[in-house]
Amino acid sequence: MHSKTFKAFLTIFFLSFFATGFAGSKEPVEGDEPFDTNELIFHHITDSHGFHVAGD
Repeated sequence: MHSKTFKAFLTIFFLSFFATGFAGSKEPVEGDEPFDTNELIFHHITDSHGFHVAGD
């Protein structure tokens, strides 16, 4: 991986933690639901034609 690409990746990676509340309060917010990683992963599984093959 090139140096500039790697630096850009790290910047986006670390900023994503702060954008999603990584540094936020530990108190639950009204309407907060537990995060389901399987839903996120399976939502992006597609076949060779771009059709979703798993999840909703």
